[in-house]
Amino acid sequence: ACFANQLRRDYCGCDTHPKYKTIVWVARVSGFLSLVSSISIIQSILRDAKLRGLFYHQLVLAISCFDILSSLVYVMRPLFLPTSDVTYQAHGNDLTCTGQGFVLQLGYGSVFFNLVLAIYFYLIIARRWREDDFRRVRHLVFGTALFVGISLACGGIPFYEANLFICYIHAPPFTTSWIPITFFFFIPICSAIIGITIFTFL
Repeated sequence: ACFANQLRRDYCGCDTHPKYKTIVWVARVSGFLSLVSSISIIQSILRDAKLRGLFYHQLVLAISCFDILSSLVYVMRPLFLPTSDVTYQAHGNDLTCTGQGFVLQLGYGSVFFNLVLAIYFYLIIARRWREDDFRRVRHLVFGTALFVGISLACGGIPFYEANLFICYIHAPPFTTSWIPITFFFFIPICSAIIGITIFTFL
């Protein structure tokens, strides 16, 4: 507990208020840029009826939508922390903290669509799939990716808590067990990244 408190106080060298503000605003600016980029991608796809109907652009659209969720969390990250947490710009409560954790976890759903995108390129290049082939499996693919992302976000609700700069599932020494963060973050995210790597090099 003493180690955790010390790490909390000196995280990233932020033992002084100006340093803490810098970390918050760097994350906020980068999140804002990501948000604007995702919105621009969505607008460019939705404006073109032909692009909207193509499987590839539908994947990009889904990735951008999930990225917006993550970007919003980083733009507004300290605001949803409980006011009882002595944190810069903390104006929330336990409910808003849980909501932030849920949205952040849901935003990680983009990695599953990135995995589908890697599989898409593999099928296009190595297996000569055409647009008609993807249309036949579109609902199954999108339904599965959405189900996994939403299920993980809902399943993590009991474990979202405030720590450092954000509300999310934490690892020791900030909590007593590695199981929640391993199950809801490390296993799904690392599995998706491994899958993306494999299909990239096939």
